[in-house]
Amino acid sequence: MNDEPEPLDALTHLMDDAAPMRRRAYAATATLMLVNIFVFFAIESRAFGDPLMVKRGFALIPQVLFGEAELRIPHVAPALTLVTSMFLHSSYVHLFGNIAFLFIFGSAVEAAMDSVFFLLFYLSCGVASGLAYAYAEPTSVTPYVGASGAISGVCAAYLLLFAREALADWRAFMTSFHVQAWLLVGSWILLQFFDLLFVEQTHVAFVAHVGGIAAGLAWAPLFKRPAPRARRETPPTP
Repeated sequence: MNDEPEPLDALTHLMDDAAPMRRRAYAATATLMLVNIFVFFAIESRAFGDPLMVKRGFALIPQVLFGEAELRIPHVAPALTLVTSMFLHSSYVHLFGNIAFLFIFGSAVEAAMDSVFFLLFYLSCGVASGLAYAYAEPTSVTPYVGASGAISGVCAAYLLLFAREALADWRAFMTSFHVQAWLLVGSWILLQFFDLLFVEQTHVAFVAHVGGIAAGLAWAPLFKRPAPRARRETPPTP
């Protein structure tokens, strides 16, 4: 008899390990939320000068990243913008939309990974999404900002780890029904691919979302905390 699990069985086992976890972890999630909020309001307060110039100096600009152009305003090293751009947002709607997604999905994924590994996972997905945008638009001089790519990776990890969990519970007309994570999050992920392929002339960098999703799906199993092994009972000695 072959004891090796089939690929589908292995994926199901991965999801089943995570599904019973109801606890949440907030250390890294809350820190990321607070840092994003603080950076946004600090920049908008004009404490560091013109907000547009500050954002441009810390945003990811593909031509600058690849050395094809240079900024003549204060800025960080181009490679660092892969990280700094994650903590910039263009508007209140942009900021709080990302914060809402991070709050809903981040704490559960953090609990499945532990806080330090979740933080590394989040940053890695953000860098991957920035690289996806830069390589897709190498001649662009449009600044890319936002945590959407990193949070797309978190949503993808949630889909992989908690696909069978009830994400929403609606009651109406004397009935109640559950909507599982795979339906809501999966639909959102499919929408990102649809928008990438068919939507033109938009300020939303859907290719960055897709890059974050791909990184999240690929790396979530690597960052996930191993399931605790069953403790073997030692038989009593005579």
